[in-house]
Amino acid sequence: MHPSPFPLLRRICAGASLLLLAACATPPDGVDRYEDANRRHFALNQRLDRIFLEPAARGYSETVPGPAKAAVRNFASNVGLPGVVVNNVAQGDLPGAGRNSLRFVVNTVLGIAGIFDPATPMGLAEKRTDFGTTLHVWGVGEGDFLVLPVMGPTTERDAAGRIVDLFTNPLKPLLPVGTRRAVGAFRFADGVSRKRDAALARGLVIESYEDMRAGALARRRGQLGEGRSP
Repeated sequence: MHPSPFPLLRRICAGASLLLLAACATPPDGVDRYEDANRRHFALNQRLDRIFLEPAARGYSETVPGPAKAAVRNFASNVGLPGVVVNNVAQGDLPGAGRNSLRFVVNTVLGIAGIFDPATPMGLAEKRTDFGTTLHVWGVGEGDFLVLPVMGPTTERDAAGRIVDLFTNPLKPLLPVGTRRAVGAFRFADGVSRKRDAALARGLVIESYEDMRAGALARRRGQLGEGRSP
């Protein structure tokens, strides 16, 4: 007899609700309410990067052929598009929802289940969004800055958004469990690899907590069109 998933789902929803309530009270700029815990998690993530993730990312970059990486990246992106469309609609961005829906159809049919990306040359370039952005559009403040183990820097608003995004893709329940796990594992490995490659290209290795925090907040606020300094 399998345990019911509903208690876990209730706990996840409760956690997201608490994060949303906290995010409604955005602190003044410069205030880092969870700094002690954030610094511990930052140090932990640096150790994990050095011991596990960096070697894995290097191996992934050096052993997986470029065309194979592109094909799996295209497939993973295509699988995630229905969830993006849900957020487009929630944000009131109906043109974006239509464009992403058309992109999904084109790449699923002509791109062989999304392995190839014929939509981009047709003018249907990828433009992603998430529930953290939806909350921003709805007027929810970013809340406090957080550093999560393994996942890295975020805010209370975006952390809640990540939880909701786990359940908003209508395609996900239709996929085999093995496919969902493979897509999630690839996204994580590819994200780590691309972050490593970008850092090497810039010749930059972020070492201090302060630099990491400022950079993460500036990038996210820039994505959302906010001009506030961290």
